[in-house]
Amino acid sequence: MISVPYWNEVAAEVAADYWRSRGFTSVRLESGSKLRGRRGSDLGSFFPYFFWRSGAGFWDIDWKRVWASLTMAPGEFGGVQVDLEVTFAGGLTRRVTEWGPAFYRLEIAELQHILFGAGDLMEVWARFTKAERKGTALWLWTKTLAGRRLSEDWEAELFELEAAFLLAGEDTPVTVEE
Repeated sequence: MISVPYWNEVAAEVAADYWRSRGFTSVRLESGSKLRGRRGSDLGSFFPYFFWRSGAGFWDIDWKRVWASLTMAPGEFGGVQVDLEVTFAGGLTRRVTEWGPAFYRLEIAELQHILFGAGDLMEVWARFTKAERKGTALWLWTKTLAGRRLSEDWEAELFELEAAFLLAGEDTPVTVEE
């Protein structure tokens, strides 16, 4: 559940545009301001790895390739319920490293910031991508012995980003135009 200043068709369209920019396809608005979308493919869930080159080459995981379904709908007690189901390796839901769930948590936190008019988290994404690549490279190079866990600093920063608007009231100014 995320806190939002309001949830209607305009806010749902802002959310839909955000999810499209993050690689979701077939994002559609249903009745009652309910939003659904899908990202990735079954093949991407089997082979989410890619090779990137910066000096020495490294394998990395593209979390956008992994099959995911999204539903956003008004919650019973205010806010918006966000359900993001991620299926890894062709039907087996599993956590490879803590970086994958952190990637999805950061996406949801960024959307919440956008809906509150606080802007995107480009600077955070740049730092996160660098740390995630380092962790994933370490995880792959050590044959899964290291690099799996998020650092305490990243866990704290994600928690802070997620909680930033937790106690925000209905009177919070919003810059999203109708």
